[in-house]
Amino acid sequence: MMLYFNYKKYFLSFVYIAFVLSHREAVPEQLSDKSLPTYEQLISKMEASYKQREELLSHSTGKARVRLEGETNKETINYLNLRMEEQGIIAEPIKPKYGNMMEVEWHSNGDYYRYDVVIDKIGDLSEYEPKQHVKYSFNKEYALYYDQRAMRSYINNSPITYGTLAGFINLFDIKRCYKSSNFLLYDMLKSYKPSTILLQRIEEEGMSCIYLSLIDKSSNSNEGDFEVRDNKVWISESQNYTVIKHAAHVERYNNGLLFKTYDYEYKADYEPSIDFPDVWILKNLYQYETQFSDESLWIEFSDVRLGIDVPVETFNFDGFGVPVGAPIFDKRNPGPSTLYYYLPGVYVGLDRLDLAAGAVEMPPDLEFPEQTLPPEPLPEPDPEPTVSQDAPTSQVETGSSSASSSFKSVYFIAAVTILLGCVAVFTFIRKRKQGTRNE
Repeated sequence: MMLYFNYKKYFLSFVYIAFVLSHREAVPEQLSDKSLPTYEQLISKMEASYKQREELLSHSTGKARVRLEGETNKETINYLNLRMEEQGIIAEPIKPKYGNMMEVEWHSNGDYYRYDVVIDKIGDLSEYEPKQHVKYSFNKEYALYYDQRAMRSYINNSPITYGTLAGFINLFDIKRCYKSSNFLLYDMLKSYKPSTILLQRIEEEGMSCIYLSLIDKSSNSNEGDFEVRDNKVWISESQNYTVIKHAAHVERYNNGLLFKTYDYEYKADYEPSIDFPDVWILKNLYQYETQFSDESLWIEFSDVRLGIDVPVETFNFDGFGVPVGAPIFDKRNPGPSTLYYYLPGVYVGLDRLDLAAGAVEMPPDLEFPEQTLPPEPLPEPDPEPTVSQDAPTSQVETGSSSASSSFKSVYFIAAVTILLGCVAVFTFIRKRKQGTRNE
């Protein structure tokens, strides 16, 4: 009887065990003055705390100051530049370092969200997003935008959240600020068995915390393709079971060989809410990720109010301050945008849309009010022309007729010159003959 020995299986097990042993750090000094909650109790308390705050954030206002800095690795830069060259895209080469500053003011009412955003550059860093001053609101069905510099407005489908930290610049989301690596940590912890987790009470930055340490392995149908995550989580009991820190190191294997590693870090400072003292809200936040690019994000929060009844008018074009006569580009359907104008009788809000009265040509005597912002328009985001498509054709025809007329004039002058020359030569010959006869 022959025994089959699965070398590959045992090799992969050895790789996993080696990872666990190499990443198992010294256990922090444990505090024994209080009894620890069970793993199930801890998850339940974390979930209750998060959901209470999430519900209040659905009716809130506040401000945030955001700073993003990132650096793209050389392989990604070379690949993107090559793709642009292959597709004939004329653009400046992608720079390795990029960043943005952003000021945000938000308002929320249930499924209605509004963000007033001012984006600026950071020194000599390449801009991830160009300078802009935009107001946008959205619900589950569609989104409204108003570009205050270009004085143009848009209706579009609901926005898509980008998973990278730069996604906060594309679309700020106050609720996402309470997630680490776009994960709800209490949801992530539910997938682990209590026996695989180190749970203890420690002191972190002068604060008593519950510390979790866990390592897990996820794989697909191919045994050799798997991912090993080393997670560490710090939870503050005194701040209603908020996550004050999360660190993760990830190693990804292909056919049993390590081919990529990346890290996550989440650090948060909290303060009690003015309106609900038992609810702790973010004061400062720092996040760092290296999965796609090395990106760092800093956010400072201020003037946060919870449980506020925000009027529905806040989320419509009147609340945005869109001036009468501003163009509205409806981009919800594929193809060219449908152009409307913000005229009397038009209503654009998250509660309803009434655009029929704006489907007319712009009245010639309607003028925009003076801009209150520096006249620094953004690059035109909508390629559709607002004038007749026939205009370029008529210009080309006019140019052709002018060129033809000029050519005919030159031809006429040349012909007259030749004719006069012929007459002069004929006169000279005639006089010469007469002189010969007289001799």
